[in-house]
Amino acid sequence: MGRNFVTMKKIRELLKLKFEEGLSTREAARRLGVSKSPANYYMDGFSASGLTLEKASSLSDTELVGLLTLKKVIQKLRYQQLSNQLKALKRNSNAPV
Repeated sequence: MGRNFVTMKKIRELLKLKFEEGLSTREAARRLGVSKSPANYYMDGFSASGLTLEKASSLSDTELVGLLTLKKVIQKLRYQQLSNQLKALKRNSNAPV
């Protein structure tokens, strides 16, 4: 599943519009010309990160994008672990799963 590319400048502007100006994610995205899906993706990541806007502002682009995408990385790892465990259970039992 591909994501529309969003520059870090736009991600930072999106956060400011949302949290400094009080706009909805949808309205902030519209103003910046960003699709709803990537805007929601980064907002979800921001919420999950526990960052404040002040702390996010002090981070480098690399650090910030790492924290904003960490939730999805963790979800993928959990899925892979569960999938591997399920395969192992299936191999170790004759019962269908």
